[in-house]
Amino acid sequence: MTSRLTPQQYNFLLRGVDPKRVGRNPKGFAHMEAWDIRRTLTRVFGFGGWAEEILSLDLVSQIEIPAADETKRSRWSVVYRVTLRLTVRYADGEVMGVFENGACGDSTNQPSLGDCHDNALKTGLSQALKRCAINLGDQFGLSLYNDESRDPVINATFNPPGAAEDEADVPELPVTEVKPEPDADLQHSEFPATAEPPEPAGPPMATEDQRSEMAKLWADLGYDGEANEPQRLGIAAKVLGVPVLDLAALTEEQATALIAKQKQVRTDRNLEGARKR
Repeated sequence: MTSRLTPQQYNFLLRGVDPKRVGRNPKGFAHMEAWDIRRTLTRVFGFGGWAEEILSLDLVSQIEIPAADETKRSRWSVVYRVTLRLTVRYADGEVMGVFENGACGDSTNQPSLGDCHDNALKTGLSQALKRCAINLGDQFGLSLYNDESRDPVINATFNPPGAAEDEADVPELPVTEVKPEPDADLQHSEFPATAEPPEPAGPPMATEDQRSEMAKLWADLGYDGEANEPQRLGIAAKVLGVPVLDLAALTEEQATALIAKQKQVRTDRNLEGARKR
């Protein structure tokens, strides 16, 4: 069966993703912005050529972090779980593909409960959409799973459109550097986006040096990579004695304690290995 994609659509989807469309999230992993995924869906399939549907939406956790004293406000951490369906259509309106996937979105350490819910919900929906769209190939981030490569991992398919072999011209789609959405940093920020003066700062957050050291120690212990994020969160929660939803939200004091434990475990492993030899 010949693909019903136009030659222009097909050839564009086989291209590698433009490096200007790839950024890094707070955890240091390569990622693409949800608004850019929406833009690309519309560019490739047209206005009304795709649709998303929320299949499930659940509040997983809402944690209140009491204020240290009466002069300060409590802070909040919220987690949502989302399942989404993405439907993509050919130019004639017939369904080309239906993709379903899910994600969890969190927002941590927020003074405003409303902002916390809003940011966590938006994060979950954005992540779920990106995971659905990944089935459409490299223009939607598939190659980033190949060691964060920007080179295409799909070079051809067995059902190209009839004229695709003739290298049909693809319309020029200018790409500028893709920047995060205006409030992307708020989901884990210290203060809400309001015109009110900020409250006095809480405990200092972990430094860049501490985050780099933690990342190296996680790698030494075999817990690096996005797939091991749940294990890292579980270990941190056990060491610190409090729920940990995001390692990027650790305080300097918490990071110091976690690093000390990581080093201790690494030393114990090295000693055990030496004894076995």
